[in-house]
Amino acid sequence: MYFKKIILIFLLLSFCILHSSEILIDRIVAIINDEIITMSDLDLAVKLYPIFRNPNEDEKEYYNRILEELINYKIVFLEYKNEFSITEQEYYNFQTIIIKKIGSYKNLIKVLKKYNMNWQDLKEFIKFKIIYDKVIKNKLQLRIYVKYKDIEDFYKNNYLRVQKNLKLNPKSLIEIAPLIEEHLANIRKRKILNEWIKELRKNFKIIKNF
Repeated sequence: MYFKKIILIFLLLSFCILHSSEILIDRIVAIINDEIITMSDLDLAVKLYPIFRNPNEDEKEYYNRILEELINYKIVFLEYKNEFSITEQEYYNFQTIIIKKIGSYKNLIKVLKKYNMNWQDLKEFIKFKIIYDKVIKNKLQLRIYVKYKDIEDFYKNNYLRVQKNLKLNPKSLIEIAPLIEEHLANIRKRKILNEWIKELRKNFKIIKNF
């Protein structure tokens, strides 16, 4: 089934490239069962999604990390799409996040126009991310307890060293403890989430071409 879909997409892309100089040259970068991710999807995610490039990350690593995120969104959507639906308010809330990331409503319209997209196309694109976030929130419901000693150790071994290297005056442990606790909790949540996604991915056929 998905091979027919691939052939159809290639034929459509070939037609578009031959008949319009405004259409971007596209290619498939991943297939999840019969769901497809194209290079345009990847470029659009870079522009719209709140996923930022790490300081020491080169462009290929950055794009590959975002591709893995898009694959995860698709997998979770395919697994749970019958359990969760999306309200218009949730679409609106995520569109607001996108506008904040991209700078303005006007900038968003420019991007959509570049990719020959309308508002319905945007909703179709972001539905995977919205369902992903809902599933993570409702299925995992992670509550991480961070020991005070772990906060103290991080303060001594990481925070103070970084502040010293930056030649900045460090805040006291009492002041910075809530932020350190949140940081350590997020690291542990990410580890649990990664293990959960890793198990879920075993149920899908994933082909990458990037």
